[in-house]
Amino acid sequence: MGDPTIFYYAERQGWHFLETDAIYNGNPDDSEQATQNLERLRHRGATHFVFTKNTFWWLQSYPEFVAHLTNNAKVIEATPEFRIYRLDTAAR
Repeated sequence: MGDPTIFYYAERQGWHFLETDAIYNGNPDDSEQATQNLERLRHRGATHFVFTKNTFWWLQSYPEFVAHLTNNAKVIEATPEFRIYRLDTAAR
């Protein structure tokens, strides 16, 4: 929910989602906004997308966004706590 600590401890560069100017910007209004934000981050160098258990509700609330992920990313690990997608280098 916008806490940057996760990136520090992961020793990775990352962005919160949704974000505007590197600041957490809440939940998307719809799948289109989520997809546009993901593509903007992917073009800035994002290689992975992570759902944590507190965001699994997105899978039902944003079906077109999930379809976009399904077509442009691969689930590389999934547990009851998180789901990690590796993003394709170019969106289809």
